[in-house]
Amino acid sequence: MKKILIVEELQNTTNRLVDQLKKTGYLVKKTSSCDELKLFIEQIEFDLVLISLSSLDQVQKSLHLIHSIDQMPVIVLSESWDKQSKISILKDGADDFISDPSDIELLLTRIEVALRRTQPIIFEKKETMIQHKDLIIYPENRSLYIQGKEIHLTNSEFDILSFLMSNPKKVFTKKEIFCYVWKVHSFVGTEGTINVHISHLRAKLLKTNPQMTYIDTVWGVGFKMSEDEG
Repeated sequence: MKKILIVEELQNTTNRLVDQLKKTGYLVKKTSSCDELKLFIEQIEFDLVLISLSSLDQVQKSLHLIHSIDQMPVIVLSESWDKQSKISILKDGADDFISDPSDIELLLTRIEVALRRTQPIIFEKKETMIQHKDLIIYPENRSLYIQGKEIHLTNSEFDILSFLMSNPKKVFTKKEIFCYVWKVHSFVGTEGTINVHISHLRAKLLKTNPQMTYIDTVWGVGFKMSEDEG
């Protein structure tokens, strides 16, 4: 049974959602305290976290706390934030953002998609690792190393990089990346999501090795792994 943790300010605001999640077969826990959040995720192996908080600072604090302990997918729920706040939340490690949490059917589908993305990427058995330049990916345990140093990625970032590295000479369109990583067929209105995740992924790689370019933008087409030496 998949386990979901809900972080919210008022313990009764997501009761309808909790009822639907339980009917769908999920085990659900709720908290409104950062101290309790830390205790929960240290003691229970959750599969996904839903954050429903009105304060951007509190959302960012919760994201940092969660990802300092585990790399489980996180979906943020809010009806009121502007575009820049949403971009900031995605950069801080959220895997998805739901602007209309009252649409329970859509939310349940996005939860299902996020959980499906955490399943290991299937490669041929002979392929125990994938390497490009000084990047090394181990698909089985979803880990990335640069020059022997492990780099922590969100699930979405890892899936994007794995997809690009699976065929480093190929230019992947944004639609191909989105549909592969998010396991959906519709790409309408989601181009910005790819741009944000690529930007955040590049920043992590650049921070580790500032001398190397890893991902090229092919304008008007999409992205590919860079073949340049620098």
